[in-house]
Amino acid sequence: MRCRGTPPVPIDRSTILSNERMSIEVPRRVRLFSALSCRDFRVFWTGFLVSMTGNWMQMFALGWLVVELAVHEGTPERAALYLGLVGFARLVPSLLVGLVAGAVADRVDRRTILVVEESGALVVAIVLAVLTLTDMITLGWIIGLSAVGAVTGTFENLTRSAIIPGLVEPEDLVSAVAMNGTAVNLSVLLGPLLGGVFIGPLGIGGLLILNAASFLASLLSLALIPAQRIVQDAGPRVSMIGAIRQGLGYVRATPFVRWQLFLLAAVTLLGYPVSQLLPAWVNDLHMGAVELSWLAAAEGAGGLLATLVAPLLGARGGYGRVFVTTSLGAGACMILFGVQHHEVTAIMLIVVVAFMMVVAGTLCMMITQLTTPDQLRGRVISVQALIVTAGIPGGTLLLGAWGSLVGVGAAVSAAGAVLTLASVVVLMRAPTLRSI
Repeated sequence: MRCRGTPPVPIDRSTILSNERMSIEVPRRVRLFSALSCRDFRVFWTGFLVSMTGNWMQMFALGWLVVELAVHEGTPERAALYLGLVGFARLVPSLLVGLVAGAVADRVDRRTILVVEESGALVVAIVLAVLTLTDMITLGWIIGLSAVGAVTGTFENLTRSAIIPGLVEPEDLVSAVAMNGTAVNLSVLLGPLLGGVFIGPLGIGGLLILNAASFLASLLSLALIPAQRIVQDAGPRVSMIGAIRQGLGYVRATPFVRWQLFLLAAVTLLGYPVSQLLPAWVNDLHMGAVELSWLAAAEGAGGLLATLVAPLLGARGGYGRVFVTTSLGAGACMILFGVQHHEVTAIMLIVVVAFMMVVAGTLCMMITQLTTPDQLRGRVISVQALIVTAGIPGGTLLLGAWGSLVGVGAAVSAAGAVLTLASVVVLMRAPTLRSI
């Protein structure tokens, strides 16, 4: 079945501003897998899953490679800081191109953007693999290539989200957002597991080659879906800067969106970096790559379950309310994760932390997809993408530097306490967001 995507009718902004409580028209019964009945989305989703699995395999490999470089230098205590620097290398490019990428996604065929982006990411992956296999890799190369990858990654993250309504029917949009998140979190589960299996026989360089090959599947899937129509803004066409201002103006004039982005920033800056710092945390406890793969896979399992459950929780408990309460729960569980040192307990807690954070992130994206006019979709999502792509490396650097001084566990607990406080503030001060 080939589905013709039709963007949902956006909620009138004056209603959002004037009403204390707002509601979103969604089917009473959420059909979780209905989006996969659409041929275009099914092809797109399959290629995305393969590519993301390779990407997380590379994340696993690079994390362990950075730890090995620190140990080889005789300074293993710097592993957390080095991981933070690699994460921070993504910050500046994301800040520079984030809003521009959103405006481009509203003015150019979104499929074309993804083809160009995936081709560039393929080149970066090949260079990284060759440098590793020839023993020429250094921390400087990893940081530099991470910065280049941040540019392609910024375009990919927001364009993949913006293209979804064009691949499914309106009644399948909630399912499509959930399935997109499922692909991400299934890859978080599969990537580290496969990395742990193949790092022995193939080495880090071999894992990087597998990641490069995964981009070919993504490019093939993009070649099999049609070009996407462009919905123009009302009125005369404006410049790129004017288009960016239009998107920011919508965010600024919509109160619940501002609170939504504030809480997303807190989750991104304080919660998401935990996965980036797992290699250093494992190293602090004198564990190895196999234990790291178990923790990373457990994190992926929690996230995968979250994407399957999030639409049901949102439909039953309210998208906004569940978004806020799961953010609060993630912070509380982070506090517990940071103060324990037992492997089994750590695995159990990382599952819960990942579940809470992914439910929050998924519902945040659902709220955006269901309330944003299609002609502004790329720009509004670009603000979210900017927060995520800038917040994760910024938070990783912050927590990594703090973890180098006080220990990774203590840094994670402190971040969890701040996230809990931020969630309580939103719970008390943002009734419109809670009532969505």
